Amino acid sequence: MDTLQTHGEGPQDQRHRCQQERVRPLAPQQVHAGARTGWAFALGTLALTSLGIYLGRVDRLNSWDVLADPTSLLTTLGDRLGSPLDDGRFVGLVSGMAGALVLAYAVLHALGWLRPYDERR
Repeated sequence: MDTLQTHGEGPQDQRHRCQQERVRPLAPQQVHAGARTGWAFALGTLALTSLGIYLGRVDRLNSWDVLADPTSLLTTLGDRLGSPLDDGRFVGLVSGMAGALVLAYAVLHALGWLRPYDERR
């Protein structure tokens, strides 16, 4: 009877063996990129979002222009990003919108609304 039990390990046996060998049992792995990477991603995303808001509100471009008229979109984007200081309104609106979005994100983060549930306790 003992020989039959050694062929197949139960969950308790696997955990005990893993503890002895200092190996973690098989489990889904969580990937944590770190706070700096998270903030860099958030800031980049918010900057691109503010650029998109400007293109939509001022230049009257829409999301379907990516497929319907990509040359017009690329021309407008090239004009705006090629010489951004020529149009003070562009710099002011994009930086102001980015600042407002970053401020809102930071406030929500500070209040704990953007943290995983486990970290809120």
